Amino acid sequence: DAGPDMDAGETDAGATDAGATDAAVATDAGTTSPVDRFLTAVRTITAHYCMCDFTGFADAADCSSFGQNPVIDSCEEMAYAGTMAASAVPFDCLTTSREDYATCLGTAGCDDVAIGSCDDALSLALDACTDLPTEFGDMFDACVTANLVGSTPSPCPENPTASTMLGMAVFTGDTTGAGNDGPAGSCASVFCDTMVADRSYAWTATTAGTYVFDTRGSHFDTVLSITDGCAGSELACNDDLDSDDLRSSFSLALTAGQTVTIHVAGCTSYDAGGFQVNINAAP
Repeated sequence: DAGPDMDAGETDAGATDAGATDAAVATDAGTTSPVDRFLTAVRTITAHYCMCDFTGFADAADCSSFGQNPVIDSCEEMAYAGTMAASAVPFDCLTTSREDYATCLGTAGCDDVAIGSCDDALSLALDACTDLPTEFGDMFDACVTANLVGSTPSPCPENPTASTMLGMAVFTGDTTGAGNDGPAGSCASVFCDTMVADRSYAWTATTAGTYVFDTRGSHFDTVLSITDGCAGSELACNDDLDSDDLRSSFSLALTAGQTVTIHVAGCTSYDAGGFQVNINAAP
């Protein structure tokens, strides 16, 4: 589920590429913080890939905003402040490698061969970097679990009265801090986690037919599933639409008056944020 700039789920011992926001973080001296340098480089890399191909997104801007969550930025800052007092060299190396990569991509444009050369250079640069201290990753992960996943239980379903609406954005919301309450979708890929933020909603089909459920328009890598009641058997599940789109979609045949529970979750503990569930009659 990793994107082109995420190094297969890129954590760099906690320094994720997802969640980079446009908000600059400045130090007391008015200079850019080390974490903001890292996030700025990541944003530049993501924007470059989105400029070349934003398949599955409304436009390049929609593509660039995918995966951004300010909670992740805050956790990066906290972990950096708590573990980099002795030496910031490892983090600075990771940052410089991405800044150089972003510069290389700017020269490469959308030429696949040139981008491949930039990829090779990035790999060599990362190999030369010293690993971040284990404490950085531990502190970052603990922050993400506490604040992005959250521990406060969410009601199931969120809506006391089942919706019967059809169309775009039947359900909208934010999974940040929603807790891990729903069932684990059977379709979640091997890259996905079990401790993820999720929300659940009840929906009733007014007429018999096949319906298409999807999370297009959501801002993170979703796992969408439907069960027969909150704790009932799973009726359908999808992780990714395809290799280019980490949102979810599936079709499901329902009978008139049948009520199901829709579960929206992230793929990993880093995947949370604004979402929408669209429901339409199959063509």
